[in-house]
Amino acid sequence: MKHKINLSSVQQDFLEKLLPLWPALKGSLAQVHKPCIRPNCPTCASGRKHPNYLLAFTHKGKRRSLYVPLAMVQILKRALANGRRIEQLLYDMGPALLREYRRKHPAKTGPAAQLNPKKRPPKSYWHCPGTGAVGRPGECPSPGTAIPNHHLMVECTTR
Repeated sequence: MKHKINLSSVQQDFLEKLLPLWPALKGSLAQVHKPCIRPNCPTCASGRKHPNYLLAFTHKGKRRSLYVPLAMVQILKRALANGRRIEQLLYDMGPALLREYRRKHPAKTGPAAQLNPKKRPPKSYWHCPGTGAVGRPGECPSPGTAIPNHHLMVECTTR
């Protein structure tokens, strides 16, 4: 039976970007000129030597290099470029994971929690707790007096 795996949007985005980046590797490719083993080679005798490519990489903490056949040079160049793109994807993952976490778990305090603060009238306005009515200072009778035409006759309070 196949199980369906629920991936987060960050995981799906990462996998969509990762899959086309095959083949990938980390290392470097260098063109070198070396003499061959033939005793009377005209190219080596003229001092030009033979062009070859070496793939350098790290294995178990030690720097290694391998001879690369000419037929594989283009494939390895693409793999090295893909390796650099994957490395950049990994660097981008940290902030993306934090954004996703914060979206799913909003902050209860701090600046993120105050994104939609309750709008309060400026301190110069009056407020009626009975009806929630708000008025401008010119509309407000002096503090301590009743607000006319108010069904609860709540006193006006200035903020």
